[in-house]
Amino acid sequence: MAINDLIRAYSEYLDSLNIHVLRNVARRVGVYKPTDGKKDNLIDRTVSVLIGAVPPVPQSKRGAPLKDDSLDPKYMRRLAEIREEQELKNADVSYRNVTGVRSGEVVCEEEYDSPLRMGVLELQTGGSGVLRFDLCGKNAEKDAFVSAENIRRFSLREGDYVVGTVSMRGENMPVLEKVLSVNERTDYLTRGKFEEFPASYPEEKIELSAGDARLSLRLADLFCPIGKGQRALIAAPSAADASNFLREIALSVRRQIDGGRNLRLLTLLTDATPEECAEYESILCRIAVESSAGFVCTTFDRSAREHLRAARLLFARAARLAEMGEDVVLLVDSLTRLTYAANAALTASEEGRDLSCGLNTAAFVLPKSLFSTARKLQGAGSVTVLAAVSVGRDDEADRAIECEFERFANAHIVLDGGTPAQPIDLKKSGTLRAEKLLSAAEAACVRTIREGGREEEAVKCMKDTVDNAAFVAAFR
Repeated sequence: MAINDLIRAYSEYLDSLNIHVLRNVARRVGVYKPTDGKKDNLIDRTVSVLIGAVPPVPQSKRGAPLKDDSLDPKYMRRLAEIREEQELKNADVSYRNVTGVRSGEVVCEEEYDSPLRMGVLELQTGGSGVLRFDLCGKNAEKDAFVSAENIRRFSLREGDYVVGTVSMRGENMPVLEKVLSVNERTDYLTRGKFEEFPASYPEEKIELSAGDARLSLRLADLFCPIGKGQRALIAAPSAADASNFLREIALSVRRQIDGGRNLRLLTLLTDATPEECAEYESILCRIAVESSAGFVCTTFDRSAREHLRAARLLFARAARLAEMGEDVVLLVDSLTRLTYAANAALTASEEGRDLSCGLNTAAFVLPKSLFSTARKLQGAGSVTVLAAVSVGRDDEADRAIECEFERFANAHIVLDGGTPAQPIDLKKSGTLRAEKLLSAAEAACVRTIREGGREEEAVKCMKDTVDNAAFVAAFR
């Protein structure tokens, strides 16, 4: 914190008080003999105590009581607010009063007099909201309150990433006063609504193996291609590592972003261990993913409702980005754990019936609504979801979850945990209308392999080629 700025702010405020109030303030903070000296001298001595340059004088109960020691709490509260405002301006880079706002393709940096706060908007009952700096529920002291009036005034929606100036007049947290940008844009008022855009099948492929020769990504690109707007289910037996496969995809998407591809990467880990979160976060930090609003990890010690809340906010964020023309890739690990959390969060009063596997039918409602967010919007952006589910265990609930989501996926990637040399089960994997994403030569090659049952031969041939283009040209 810049001490000179704090001294100046304290002095200006104290100078605005009348001498009677000033003396009571000075007495309350511990100034020695607050009735001595002129106003300027008293202000200097009060500021010296407030900044810690002079220790406060201990209050003594000896002698006759003061005639008038009453002081409205608002004066001491304002002093605390001044300190916090200065700390917000200088202590944390997240609160610097300088922010970049994009207008078209140009980013302009401006400095503001009031402290800034930023976060993803979560709507509350009654129409108000809170800007969540961290969707995982940490760093709550960095959140900001948004009134229902401002939500209507600035046309804000749940999931919007808002940057704005705040005042410290709120009792529990700062209050948003002015919106500077929404989803890093200022032209957000003309955007359409996610639900009103018609959906279409993916037509633009996301090349997962671009610049990466990993066999798993090359197999996926050819036999179960992923396009912008894909709703892909990754079925992972216990022997397979779905988390590792998702991390490979994350690295691939990040490389494409760095290469100028119009993609946004979001990641959700639900009911994970602290080790999984730390490992994943270290990888994502190395590839400079947007951490506070792009990586959400809830550990197993959190409640079921916290898991669902974080997931709902991240999917809402993906929808808000797609409305504004962005192409989002959202990785989910996993839908199985998310459904178990939804089942645990159900109360006896909620509707639904218990299945033979022990799950309530109502437990699928929220996870399915989130999974359905994946789509290509005609006239806007897209949300691509690659979500893992657990399979292969002798668990009726896991099988029920896989079957439920398999009905709605338009791409299915089955990881083969039994044979590391062939990471994907090509006979069980595929993408609906894959011909829209493959070239004519690629589609013909895949058709030949599938019709002839030559999957194992194709995998061996792929290992001997440098990329898929060489494989398609070489395979006969």
